[in-house]
Amino acid sequence: MRRLDDGKGSKDGKPGNMYEHLGATEVERQKNLDIFKAWVGNWSLKRFPDSNMEDLKNIKVKY
Repeated sequence: MRRLDDGKGSKDGKPGNMYEHLGATEVERQKNLDIFKAWVGNWSLKRFPDSNMEDLKNIKVKY
């Protein structure tokens, strides 16, 4: 999730390294990012070991 993030919620504001592959334009990338966020459920920038049970319970996809 961190790699796909647009950087708006991160400390440095830098998008993840895979964000550019979500679309050809910024509008397309934002649209596709919204689809991923709806599919995943809870969008967290934490690494897996740093996640708590509440974070994990809110994820819709299997992990």
